[in-house]
Amino acid sequence: MPFDFEFGANLFLLLIVILMAYLWISNKVHLAVTALLPLVLFPLTGIMSAAEVSKSYSNSVIVLFFGGFVLSIAVQKTGLHNWFAYKVLAITGLEPRKLLLGFIISTAFLSMWLSNTAAAILMITIASSVIDELKQHWFYKEAKEKFIKGLLISIAYSASIGGMGTLIGTPPNMILKQVLQNTENIDLSFSQWMFMTLPLVIILLTILFFIFSYLYCPKEKGVINPPRSINLKQSKVPLNLEQKYVLSIFMIVVIAWLTRIDLDLGLFKLSGWSSFMKYGNCFDDSTVIIAACFLLFTVSVSSKRLLLWGDLKDFPWEIILLFGGGFALADAINKTDFSQQLVRLFDQLQSPNIFIIILSVIVLAKILSELASNTATAQILLPILAGLSTSLGFNPLILLYAAALSSSCPFMLPVATPPNALIIATNKMKVSDMWKIGLFFNILTAIVIFAYISLGLIIK
Repeated sequence: MPFDFEFGANLFLLLIVILMAYLWISNKVHLAVTALLPLVLFPLTGIMSAAEVSKSYSNSVIVLFFGGFVLSIAVQKTGLHNWFAYKVLAITGLEPRKLLLGFIISTAFLSMWLSNTAAAILMITIASSVIDELKQHWFYKEAKEKFIKGLLISIAYSASIGGMGTLIGTPPNMILKQVLQNTENIDLSFSQWMFMTLPLVIILLTILFFIFSYLYCPKEKGVINPPRSINLKQSKVPLNLEQKYVLSIFMIVVIAWLTRIDLDLGLFKLSGWSSFMKYGNCFDDSTVIIAACFLLFTVSVSSKRLLLWGDLKDFPWEIILLFGGGFALADAINKTDFSQQLVRLFDQLQSPNIFIIILSVIVLAKILSELASNTATAQILLPILAGLSTSLGFNPLILLYAAALSSSCPFMLPVATPPNALIIATNKMKVSDMWKIGLFFNILTAIVIFAYISLGLIIK
């Protein structure tokens, strides 16, 4: 009996997806090790050749992630992130509600450009010093424990929400970009992502502030004197030469990303700089960030390079492999008719309701992201949803967007995301303190994300 390649490929691919999903969720082996399985199993089962699957482990999205992390290392090495944090705290002050607002804004902004983990570590370090000072003020006598918990939880939540704001803010955003590129040949730019997502980030951060202000801030009003380790006068100290160089490169990168392609704002259209270049269509966001990295490694200040290769000793190389494994799954699903098989699950629906499917995707992504990392959740869901969307006749960006955003908002468990684990590690709260407010915030953010995407569909 001749071997049915399509049936065999789909069956093997389904088993591989289930195996990798199980290993990613259960953490039986390291996430990066699981991500290497397609390099062996795809050629072994005839799904993709070794040459084809290897290409998935090196693409422009992986280069973009590499460049973004190098830039964040330069920001941290020069202390530029501390300068920004103090600037915000100096503006908001240290009165409870203003303090809460300052930490939310600072953490969210930093997480747009640094990893969520790096942003959370920085702000938790600053918060720990502030918390020590809080204990000395009489008006916190009854409310201090509650406020301390609220302040720490707000840092974790702000890191997750803020990371949604830019393509480099959190891995699911870049996974979406690559899946969309592979399946629809659509290059989602940095400016397009911010234009779509920043309003949602602002909405969620506003809701976070008002809810936490009501639940955790003491009703008494008072002024907190800055602790010795938090000298707000540092916000007035001029930037040193190294910081100025890194800030300049940082700003150039952001401006170049935002203005690279044409942006249609309805009433008028802005032409991107790449449209004026002969080979502008050959550029993407990774080109810009790698040019910036070259400058960081070559520019010298006082006979010292801004960055040395040794500064990358803590670079999360495992994420590169994790991306590659997920992209390999996406390429395999796109190559076979795997998504067509999944569509048969919807055969009983004469007219699949896009709003019901969006809500189902949001809920599923929320549940998975509480059990696995948001990166693993996105790697599992996005490739499948891309093929499913095309088969059902939906715009793939809709379901991919819903899944990516929802997977970035796990608020209940410490295992869900590093910022959650970091605040539990402070030993200033219990897991029960997090999951109670986390369950409420999971439901609330699911409703907001669903309403935001649905409103966009209705307006269109």
